[in-house]
Amino acid sequence: MHEKYTGPAQRGGRTGKTNHMKTKMPLMVIGLLLCCAACKPVNIIQLYRCELADNLKDSTLIVLLEDHSADIQLLKKYNKPKEADKLIKEDSLNNANIKQAFVENYHYSAYEFVNKELTKPSPTKTYAVFSTDKGGPTEESLNNEFVTRLTIVNASRTLTFDANGMMTKQAIGYVVKQANEKLHSLYELAQKQKSKKAGK
Repeated sequence: MHEKYTGPAQRGGRTGKTNHMKTKMPLMVIGLLLCCAACKPVNIIQLYRCELADNLKDSTLIVLLEDHSADIQLLKKYNKPKEADKLIKEDSLNNANIKQAFVENYHYSAYEFVNKELTKPSPTKTYAVFSTDKGGPTEESLNNEFVTRLTIVNASRTLTFDANGMMTKQAIGYVVKQANEKLHSLYELAQKQKSKKAGK
């Protein structure tokens, strides 16, 4: 059994070569693991994500704004004006926060804002969709009941970014910033993979 090194004060004073090697060995193991992780081949799922980022770089991201006009009309029809007004205000606030978040945090590609309910999905375009969901597949959402979610999606792949809690200005800004950084990272990886192919 390997004995855990706890420092000279707790080991009765032996501070020679043995202790030095015991502190050095874990560092060598960590370095080896990091090296192996860096050499890990890119899998097919990662390549599809790279493809999404590569295609989007010189294209336009379609940002879908909140649009509950059908719900609002239904509420008004059945004499629910307060609920309708509340939904109108929520859409207006969320859309203002989405626009500000992109202006401040998104620099990866061109983008345009389109009302969600007026959009007909196209297989050739990439969309940014906001939602509020319960939990989900990402690390941010594992221990939280509700998350603000940004999904960037095209015909072949999706990228999902979560922030804790409901759709606030801070949460929206966070997921947009994360998306921007991830797309830049994927683009760099895509170029490295293509240069390896060209170099063969």
